[in-house]
Amino acid sequence: IYLTILIAAVSGFAVITGSDLGIVTFDRIFVQGEFWHLLVYPFRLMEGPASASTFLWLFLLIYVFYLFSSQLEAEQGTVRFNAYIFSGILLITGGHLLGNWWFGGSVSAEFLDLAIVAAVAYLNPNQQILLFFFIPVRLKWIGIVIFGLIGLFALLESVVTGSLLPFWEPVLGTGNFLLFYGPEMIRRIMMRRGAHRRKERIARAAPTSIHRCVVCGMTEHDDPHMDFRYCVDCVDHEYCQQHLHNHEHIQSVN
Repeated sequence: IYLTILIAAVSGFAVITGSDLGIVTFDRIFVQGEFWHLLVYPFRLMEGPASASTFLWLFLLIYVFYLFSSQLEAEQGTVRFNAYIFSGILLITGGHLLGNWWFGGSVSAEFLDLAIVAAVAYLNPNQQILLFFFIPVRLKWIGIVIFGLIGLFALLESVVTGSLLPFWEPVLGTGNFLLFYGPEMIRRIMMRRGAHRRKERIARAAPTSIHRCVVCGMTEHDDPHMDFRYCVDCVDHEYCQQHLHNHEHIQSVN
């Protein structure tokens, strides 16, 4: 809840007063020496004039952050949750500062929110929420759509600029998610691929049979010398020699 209070306080103050609190540039930090902006940058999720729509959007962001962060902390524990949050803060702030100095890029503080949504969606893919308060949607689809669009926009910008720098923001913005859950995702993918390959090998290795006894399941692969015959009373059912004259007849149903 302390993070929710910080976001509400910093973002609300910035919107109400029009303050530049938390706006970080390389010159501002290292030339003017205003280091305190680094401390509040990750918690400034809103910019723009004070208006009803701005406050509504800010309220929704804070509400979503509180719900998802509370669930993530309950599932992962306070220690792991704090490590996840603070690693995200470091990556977002450091990435924004370095990008601003290097090529004029940035890493939006809103990725702190998105990284929490991504973690909860990964841990609970089939959990449903009410999108816009009335549309039931599973979290995995929300995660896929959000990060699919982020990746698509970065790809399009990369094609236009001929550079990989547009991927700087999404990679660093969700870097804590990749660090905490990336290895597990890779292991799951490798395990699924391994299981699929094993099934394919078994399917290829398993010989197909032409004859099979209805009673005992014996095939010509079990006994190459066995003679299989059809019973005249059982229509199209086949039997080995041991059960050809020793079985209950199967009558067809008209």
